Amino acid sequence: MSFAFVVQEDYFFEQTGVQNSVDSIVKRHKKQIEYFSAKKDTVRLINELRELSVYYSHIVDYGSSYDGYWRALILADKSNDSVSKSKLYQGLGWMYLFYRRDKEAIKYFNLSLALKKRLVKEKKIDIAYIGSDYFSLVNLYRTNNDLEKAKIYLDSCATIQATINTKSFYVNAERGYINGVSNKFE
Repeated sequence: MSFAFVVQEDYFFEQTGVQNSVDSIVKRHKKQIEYFSAKKDTVRLINELRELSVYYSHIVDYGSSYDGYWRALILADKSNDSVSKSKLYQGLGWMYLFYRRDKEAIKYFNLSLALKKRLVKEKKIDIAYIGSDYFSLVNLYRTNNDLEKAKIYLDSCATIQATINTKSFYVNAERGYINGVSNKFE
């Protein structure tokens, strides 16, 4: 799941050495992409493209992130890699959400959710992966101030958490926000 990390000032990059770190991370991913491409290791190539896309989204380079997700999705489609496709659909959903293209975001979050549900039934992935899709939809509806739909998906997150016996600070924060704006302060 993507959570944008925003650093606003170039001055900050220069003074802290963060820019060098950003450059080295991007360079490392690109080297891996070249390597897996040359080795024709499609699964690892797709994963590396996805990881770089996630990283780009965290440094607010949404254009590069978007391009990487689509490049990886084309490869996943050609290789019938449903597990990767489900992750890529979710990443694209986040990209569309960042651009406030909500219909497309919903479409891709739902594509990811449907595919992951199928993969869980086929025992190819664990049910825990579905929780991130529900959480994505919580965020989308909460940011659109549709708290009723956000609550529905938040309850789905809670159901998944109960099933796998885990907790999430992110899910708790969303519940706290929704309760707060609904004047439920207990």
